[in-house]
Amino acid sequence: MSLWNHYQNLKLEGIRRGKNTMLYCAARIDENNVVVDTIVVDETDISDENGLSDTLTTTFCNNIRQVDGTWKWAGMFQEGQGELRKIEPGIGDNWDSVNSKFFQKKPHNSWILNSNFEWEPPIPKPNQTTKWNWVEETQSWELPDVGFEIAPEYSETSQEPDNENYLGRVE
Repeated sequence: MSLWNHYQNLKLEGIRRGKNTMLYCAARIDENNVVVDTIVVDETDISDENGLSDTLTTTFCNNIRQVDGTWKWAGMFQEGQGELRKIEPGIGDNWDSVNSKFFQKKPHNSWILNSNFEWEPPIPKPNQTTKWNWVEETQSWELPDVGFEIAPEYSETSQEPDNENYLGRVE
């Protein structure tokens, strides 16, 4: 068959549809529902006429990785649907089989998972603008050990800091 005949026989609609598929993350979870491996997969490899499928994801990914395991699909964001399965998982993150959602690994032993699958510290962060570090040993928030200057009239509150009083970093 000539190249010209080959191109004439192509079903262009199918090719166009194939180029508009989404990429997803597939995560292999262990017996404790902890993510142990991830790969990027194409929507066409993990879905059928019924939509995205964990069964198809498991079959496809086990063949790719040459392993036996349980795989779950995830997508970070899709127009009109928002976040799919909460987060795009990474190694060490967790899977909640009841709610079919991934959530991040626990950052500190004292933090508690809330109903939105986000980790909360035992003491709320003083504010969201200043860079704070959680210190597990003292169960407190501390400013990072970097040089910076704060104007004397500035006082830390639970509200956002007044940027006019912030003098910037000292090098």
